[in-house]
Amino acid sequence: MKIWGATVILNPPNLWVTINLNDTQDPIAQVMAGIEIDLDKFDSMVGLSSQEYNLTIAKDPYAAAHFFHLVIQVILEELFGLTAAKGAKKIQRKPGIVGELKSYIGSVEAQGQGSLHLHIIMWLVGGPAAKEMKVLLTSQAFRDRVCAFIHTCISVDINKLDEAGVKALPKEKGVAFSHPLDPAEDHYAEKG
Repeated sequence: MKIWGATVILNPPNLWVTINLNDTQDPIAQVMAGIEIDLDKFDSMVGLSSQEYNLTIAKDPYAAAHFFHLVIQVILEELFGLTAAKGAKKIQRKPGIVGELKSYIGSVEAQGQGSLHLHIIMWLVGGPAAKEMKVLLTSQAFRDRVCAFIHTCISVDINKLDEAGVKALPKEKGVAFSHPLDPAEDHYAEKG
């Protein structure tokens, strides 16, 4: 009912986003479930197997839910600019990666094996109505602008390899997870 009402009042949503975390393979989730992991001396081939990490999360649904809540809260705050202070009845908004949100509604669901995921639809401040969007999408200039925006938001760099180089990398099966990048290092600086 809330989605229908919002669609009538605000037009169709501008974005539909599904966030599906890999809780069974994430070192943060494993630490929340009580596994001792020293990421400073991390080796992806030492320690529990991928299957054992899966069992750890399956045996501790509270840790999985706590991990999900923490990461979703960070995503909503840092990427979408939404902050809900404890006890506050109002959401604080600031511009995020897609601009400022006028409104949103989300639903958390469990998949067949119990992993949680979030469906969220969003209305943007200044977002075009459906009729406007239909007209805009007929313009090659608008479509090019959307593509350019997407390309500025999504990038990948694996040791400066091209597609063929990435495909040629050896595959490591059964690796539970890999060492995350050190946030203190500038991984995007030119190496000389």
